[in-house]
Amino acid sequence: EYHYVEAGAYRDRANMPEVQAVAAAVVDFVEQYPHLSLGVVTLNQKQQELLIDEIDYLFARNPALEEYRTQKDETLEPFFIKNLENVQGDERDVIFISTVYGPTEPGGPVMQRFGPINSKNGHRRLNVLFTRAKERVVIFSSMKPSDIRDGRHRGVSILRNYLTYAQTQRLQTGAVTGREPDSDFEIFVADR
Repeated sequence: EYHYVEAGAYRDRANMPEVQAVAAAVVDFVEQYPHLSLGVVTLNQKQQELLIDEIDYLFARNPALEEYRTQKDETLEPFFIKNLENVQGDERDVIFISTVYGPTEPGGPVMQRFGPINSKNGHRRLNVLFTRAKERVVIFSSMKPSDIRDGRHRGVSILRNYLTYAQTQRLQTGAVTGREPDSDFEIFVADR
């Protein structure tokens, strides 16, 4: 799922409107789906810290929310808020992702600085991130896919393509190469 945070603004390595949108969605999720496990991942550490503070504040004011966290802490899938750098190996029923980056003012241009995603291995980090959910990924972003230009590294293109998929729910069609399928699996996928 893709949730556009229209009021989002990326300043000083954080996006408070996105923090508030994700925190509100966590509260709704816990109230509606207390039987499911949840993890929240941000694309940088500062956003993670702000989100932890916001969630702690909201949970402290609502015993039912704190009960969810306590119950999940006693399972193999406790509730977590992590950043892209330390989410590997964690899997939950549902994963919320805060992309963090966006315009400095709502509706403004998006600077093409995406932290570790701009690195040579940024695509690998995104692969880890996008495969953490067993049932559903929900993306909160102050960027639209069209705000992201192709970069020198694959990670930027993969982020744009994933946001496009989340927004449209359609996979991009492959290019016709004229080559024969390599396996029965490729034939099966092509038929579907």
